[in-house]
Amino acid sequence: NNRYGISMDIHRATNTPHLYTRAEAYGIPGFYCEDGNDVLAVYETMGKAVEHVRGGNGPAIVEVESYRWFGHSTADAGVYRTKEEVDEWKNNNDPIIKYRDYLVSENIASAEELDAIQSQVKAEVDSAYEFAQNSPDPELSVAFEDVWVD
Repeated sequence: NNRYGISMDIHRATNTPHLYTRAEAYGIPGFYCEDGNDVLAVYETMGKAVEHVRGGNGPAIVEVESYRWFGHSTADAGVYRTKEEVDEWKNNNDPIIKYRDYLVSENIASAEELDAIQSQVKAEVDSAYEFAQNSPDPELSVAFEDVWVD
């Protein structure tokens, strides 16, 4: 749940903003994570849902509250949100930064170790991007490969 349906704030669109509660009408339990930008909170919530399902108790629905930093599409100028709102989420709720801070504060990893990992990952992503940019476009015929149902 990123709080917006295209450009409509969920609280304006429904009187049931916690989407997981809708599944109760079908006998499906819901699991809720209030802070979807907290990696550990998401892990804990998903663990409960997975345990329920693997325990043979039927399906479950999980709602994880988060925030969409960008528009619904490239055509979405985002005029329905203030710059301050978006900046607040970007600057104070980035899940990567929050988890990094946790790892350092709990002495699980040092800032230097995490910096090295980040540099390595950036190099891998940059290399993959360069490879993709320099690769020829695929033939149109490959769009029909590995199609299992006509």
